[in-house]
Amino acid sequence: MMDTIEMIEALNARGIPKGDYSIGRIEDNAVSLLVLNGEWHCIFEERGVRVFDRVFNSEEVACEHAFGLITGDAFRK
Repeated sequence: MMDTIEMIEALNARGIPKGDYSIGRIEDNAVSLLVLNGEWHCIFEERGVRVFDRVFNSEEVACEHAFGLITGDAFRK
C-alpha cells in the first residue's frame, strides 16, 4: 500500500507526466485524487463531464486505485 507522497514518487520514477494526474483538486482530462467530506475520491472528468468518481475510505486504497489507472496497470490485469 502507498500514500499520496509515495504514489507521486512512484509516478515520477515511471516518468508519468504530471498532467496525467492531479492531487487535491479536480483537473480536466487527468485522474484526480482528493478528499471530499472526509472520503477519498478518484475522479476523472473529460471536457467538464464526470466520467467516474470512485469513493474510498482510506488514502492507501485510493492511491493504489489511482496509481493503477494512471499507469495503465489496472487495465493489464
